[in-house]
Amino acid sequence: MTFTDIMTANSTLPTPETPIIDIISQYRETVKVFRRLEAQTGACICCQALFLPLRAASEQFGFEVEVVLADIKAAIHKRQHQGQPEEVSPSESASYEQTENQTD
Repeated sequence: MTFTDIMTANSTLPTPETPIIDIISQYRETVKVFRRLEAQTGACICCQALFLPLRAASEQFGFEVEVVLADIKAAIHKRQHQGQPEEVSPSESASYEQTENQTD
């Protein structure tokens, strides 16, 4: 069992009240969910709502919080059952890092 497995096993799953930054920080594989959401809403949720709870972001950007939460939990479940973290592609990682640098 890896350190990440131990931390994930001891943590609670995200809720609508969990800040997006906490979701992405704790469950890196969820970045893909937020990238798909960006395509759907036309807004970079990781840029514009990073510090908001998921529910507040859904109200601001017009997405269904329960649908996105189900996608987030599915990504987490998939990783836990595969035993390996889902890889984030270099382009997704670079895009995310660029967004972080723009907010500085």
